[in-house]
Amino acid sequence: MPDINSTPAAEDFGYFYDTIHGRVALKELPKRFHPALKSALSSKALARLKRISQLGHTSVSFFSATHTRFSHAIGTMLVMNKLFRQVLPSGLSEAIFDEVKQHYSGAVQTFNDAQEMVHCHLLLAALYQDVGELPFQKMRSLYFAPVAADVKSLVNDLPKASPNKWTIKKVFSVFSLAKDMRDSELKGGFAGYNLEFLAFLMTGDGAPAGTTALFALLQMVDGVIDADRIDYVYRDASVTIGSLSRPSTVLESIIGYEPGKVIVNDPRPAADFLSTRMRLWTFVYSSADVRFRQVLLKTVLEGRWDRPEAEAAFKAVNLEPNLTHDGFMALDDHSLMDRIERLDVANLQPYRQNARTLLLRGTLNYECRVLKRDSSSVVAGITEELPNDLFFDLLSDRGHHQLYRVNSVFVRQELTSKIADLMPLEDSAGAFSPLFSGKNSAMLVRDGYHLFLPREKHGGRWPAAEQAIANGSMFPLVAWEDARRGLACPTDTRSKSDFPGFSNDRAISISYCSKDFPTVIRIARALYLQKHRYWLFLRPFDGTGQTPEGNSSQLVGDAESVLAVISTDYLERAIDGTSCINIEVGAMHGRAKDIPVVAVGVDERDTLNGVPKWDWGQMNEDWRGKKTVIPNGLPLRNANDETLRAVLGEALKSINQWKKQP
Repeated sequence: MPDINSTPAAEDFGYFYDTIHGRVALKELPKRFHPALKSALSSKALARLKRISQLGHTSVSFFSATHTRFSHAIGTMLVMNKLFRQVLPSGLSEAIFDEVKQHYSGAVQTFNDAQEMVHCHLLLAALYQDVGELPFQKMRSLYFAPVAADVKSLVNDLPKASPNKWTIKKVFSVFSLAKDMRDSELKGGFAGYNLEFLAFLMTGDGAPAGTTALFALLQMVDGVIDADRIDYVYRDASVTIGSLSRPSTVLESIIGYEPGKVIVNDPRPAADFLSTRMRLWTFVYSSADVRFRQVLLKTVLEGRWDRPEAEAAFKAVNLEPNLTHDGFMALDDHSLMDRIERLDVANLQPYRQNARTLLLRGTLNYECRVLKRDSSSVVAGITEELPNDLFFDLLSDRGHHQLYRVNSVFVRQELTSKIADLMPLEDSAGAFSPLFSGKNSAMLVRDGYHLFLPREKHGGRWPAAEQAIANGSMFPLVAWEDARRGLACPTDTRSKSDFPGFSNDRAISISYCSKDFPTVIRIARALYLQKHRYWLFLRPFDGTGQTPEGNSSQLVGDAESVLAVISTDYLERAIDGTSCINIEVGAMHGRAKDIPVVAVGVDERDTLNGVPKWDWGQMNEDWRGKKTVIPNGLPLRNANDETLRAVLGEALKSINQWKKQP
C-alpha cells in the first residue's frame, strides 16, 4: 500500500487512456485532490465497480457493451473536472461560495479557498456517486434493501438529511464513502473533506437551513446535463447506437448552472446530446431483449415469497433481500448469477423455474410482441392463469418516464437576445423543439407493453391466451397475472422492528375491493420498499380463524391508520349493507376521530363522485360535502410507478401529519 499521507508527484499517477475522453493526465486535477483520489482508487468500494457491468444485460445484444461501472466512475470524475473549470469564471454565482464558507467553514480552511474546496468535493462526489449500484440495478433495487442498522448509522452521521427516504443506491454510495473516510489505511487521503457536504452533493438531501444558491451544484452532479450523464451517454452510445456529437462539444457549450437549470450558449450541442440520450433509453435501455432479461431476473428473485420452503432456499444461497454493507460489497454480476445457479428451485412456482432456466441458458427460442393497453378495461376477479412459459412487462416504471422536463435547459446567445436573455431549449431548438415539449417517453409505443412468447407453444392454456392476443383483450389478463406473480412481500409488517420508522410511523391498515387486486399489490410493494409498516388481507390464508366479517372489523378496529383504496366497485360494495367493505367503511366512520383515515383513487374522483347513493361522509363525517378527499386526475388503475409513488407519498404525508382533534 503506497503512502497516502504524503502528497504524491503527478508523475506517480501517470495518465488515463479513456475510450471517450482520450489521454488524460492526472496532473490536470487539482493537486489538493490527489491524496483523496489515491485513497479512493485503493478502496474496495471502487474496486467492486470493476465487477459491475455498466449496461447489464445489454451486452447480450450489443457485444461490445462490456464496460464497467468503474470506467464510468472515472469518466464522471474527469468530466466534472472539465465542467467545473469551464463554468467557474462566470457561470457559478458567488453566493454559492459564500454559503459554503458560512456553513462549511471548517472544511474550507483545509483548502486554499472555497472554490478549491467545492472543486475537490465535486470530484470526490462524482467518483463515488455510482458506488452504490447493484448488479442489473434497474430491477434489483426493487428486491434488495439496506438493513436498518446501516441506515441508522447514516442518520446519526447526517442529522440534516433523511437517509431512510433515500434509494438503496444512495444509501450504499454514501455509506461506502463514509466507511472509506474512516478506514485507517485510507482516511489520511480524505483529511479535510466534509461528509455532510459530500452527501448533499450525492443525494440532494441535507442542505443547511436557509441555503438556496448551493442547489446549483446539484445540477452538475445530477441534472439534465451533468457530469454523470455526459459521460454515460457518450460511453454507452459509443458501443451501441453511436452518438450525434462529442462530449467536448457539449462541455464547451455550457456557460453556467443555477438551481434547477443549466445555461448553454448554443442549442445545437444540447439538442444533439439530449436526443442521443433519448435514443439510448428507447433503443438500448428499454429494448425488448434487455427488458425480457430484467423481467426474468425479477421473476426469479420474487420467488422468495412463494412459500416458507422457498424462503429457506433463498437464504441457503445468500439471496436475502435485506443487505448489510458487507453483503452489498460481496454482491456483483457474477456472484448474483452464481447464487441463482445454485438456488434450489423445487419450491418455486413453475413460471419462476422457467424464468431461471431462460435467464441462465438463453432466450433465443422466444419472441416479443408489443401490444397496447386498453385503459378502459376493468380487471375483474380472473381465476384462470396464463401459461407458465409466457412472460410480460407492463413497463409501468417507464410508461411516462420523461426524458426531458421543460424549463431545465436555457439558451443564452446573441442570436436570440432580442427575444429574451434566456430562451428555454424547447422554444429555441427549431425542428428539435417538439422533442423537448415534456411529452416524450422512452416507450417504443406509448401506452404499450411487452409480451414474451415461446416460439413453440405447448399446454392447454395457450389457445385462450392466443385468442386474447388476437382479439385485443389480453391486457386485463396480463395485469391480473402481473399482480399474482408480483405478490412478493409480506402482508403484515406491523411487527417489523427493522423498519426505520418502527417507533413513530403509524402502521397502515389497507382496505380494498378484491377487483382492485393488481393496484393493491403495487401499493403493498411500494410500502414494503419504503419500509413503512402495513397490514392487509391478501393471500388465501390471511385471517384464517376469523370470519370475513370478523376480519373486516378487526382490520379497522385494530388500525393505527387506514388507507382506503377506492374504486367504483369499492363504493358499490360499500353501499351494499351485506358486504365486508360496508363493515370496513362503517368502522372507519366510527374511528375517524381517533385515527387518520386517508383515501386514494383507483378511478378518477369525478367518476367516484358519480356513484349513486354514495356520500364521502359515510366513511368520514368530516369529508361530507367536500371535494378534495381524492385529488382529481392521477387515478391508480393503470398509473405508472412515478404516479403511484406520488399519490402514495401524499397519502403518507396526510397520515403522518394527522393530529387528533380535542
